[in-house]
Amino acid sequence: MLAEGGDHDDVTHGTSIKFGDIEYSTVKGTEPDSKRLDIITSSANAYKTEQSSTSSVEDEDTISSIGSLGSFLGTVPNANALLNYYLELGGDATHYRDLDVQSLITNSTVANSSWLESINNILRASEYLAVEGKTVNIDQTTETQVQLSKSTGLWNKNRDWYLAFIDGFYYTDTDVDNLTVTVAEDGTRTYSATIVYTVIDYYSFYDYRNSEDTSSFLLWGPTRKELAQLHLDGNALDFLIESQLTYTVEWTDGERVGQDELYDRTTESVNESILTVVE
Repeated sequence: MLAEGGDHDDVTHGTSIKFGDIEYSTVKGTEPDSKRLDIITSSANAYKTEQSSTSSVEDEDTISSIGSLGSFLGTVPNANALLNYYLELGGDATHYRDLDVQSLITNSTVANSSWLESINNILRASEYLAVEGKTVNIDQTTETQVQLSKSTGLWNKNRDWYLAFIDGFYYTDTDVDNLTVTVAEDGTRTYSATIVYTVIDYYSFYDYRNSEDTSSFLLWGPTRKELAQLHLDGNALDFLIESQLTYTVEWTDGERVGQDELYDRTTESVNESILTVVE
């Protein structure tokens, strides 16, 4: 059943609720319906069939030109880390879990706004899907799309994160574990849960393999097409980004992050909030 909203007294609690295009479900094992991931998985498989193990002067020049960026790479640390992982042939089974999600949501205005909306949406969904006397898990079944904007300044923190995702585009998924609710004699409902916020993307230059764009991916150095060729020649490897922030949370009906200074956007952590980061 799909709850449409309203006060607790006039809502029949079901197994799912939808806010806009984003749906949340208590059905066990529900996975996000990601058109983006379907596309990139298909592209990745096709890409791998084209891959060979060759070395060329062009590839050596591409790798060398990245090295020539030197200290500049320190000004885009996250973009640099992901590019290095690509050049290291994916490292850990082509699955990257070390993205600094806290830095992302702190230093990018767009990422922060998306995070705040996702957290508050899952709190809202939890209020409708919680069942007194039971422990409930909630899965977001449709991933949230995030498109970072290009910075108006040159190579500042926003620009770093834009380049980290190659084109500034990624997905997020917000789930809840172990949700419980207690109801006081005065009717106050208090909720407790664990929230898992996941950033997902597929790091690939596949779409640029036939590009005619001659501009450098970074300040100077290789183009996106040249970086795609490294993968085709077996000198780099695409990989899945999947990194998380986990919080414990306790709140009452209608309480949200961002209200009454529950979240301080000027720092790198959640301060005096209903959210507590799980290390």
